[in-house]
Amino acid sequence: MKKVIFTVIASLLIITSSSILFIEIAEEVWEEESFYIDEIANEILQIDNTQSFHLIATWITELGSVPFLVTTTIFLSIYFIFSNKYTRWTVMFLLVNMLGISAITSLLKMIFQRERPAIFAQFDGVGYSFPSGHTTGAIAFYGFCAYVVWRSGKKHVGRILLTLFLTVLAVMVALSRIMLGVHYFTDIIAGAAIATSWLIICLLLMEWFTWKQKERKSS
Repeated sequence: MKKVIFTVIASLLIITSSSILFIEIAEEVWEEESFYIDEIANEILQIDNTQSFHLIATWITELGSVPFLVTTTIFLSIYFIFSNKYTRWTVMFLLVNMLGISAITSLLKMIFQRERPAIFAQFDGVGYSFPSGHTTGAIAFYGFCAYVVWRSGKKHVGRILLTLFLTVLAVMVALSRIMLGVHYFTDIIAGAAIATSWLIICLLLMEWFTWKQKERKSS
């Protein structure tokens, strides 16, 4: 019981701090203020198409694109449905997680209407910039997958490595948007903050409904 209480409190603290961070950035973006950290991040991370890392960044950024995430979400949902290891709530909240973050991101883009630092259609660098859709989608999807892997209960190094890989992958997708010059650093941070909050809410609800289902079966 203590572990559950600690998890809930920690989750609420992360949701609260992430939401506050998003609000702080959003207020400045709304007032069309410039961020010094955007300039620093741009100088450090942005690469041009003559550098070897540019091709790698283009591959990584595709892993956060809408077509890729939609396709992968569909296949993963089918796998969850036909696997005996997962409940219906796993499938449902995977879909709620992804559909929800897509709607939230689209709504926020329309509200803030921040222009991009540069337009590159080949990297999905079109439309409004704030928050980064690749970032929100990647954190929501790979974060959900990382949690499912971590909760699988398998006590071996592969579980740890796969969880870390999925987490790092989400971060790399986010950073690739700056490397390719289609987003500001604050777009990435704001996207990460709002996606983290939404992901944790979905995971908490999934665990609660799963627990209720087990309670009904045992009673």
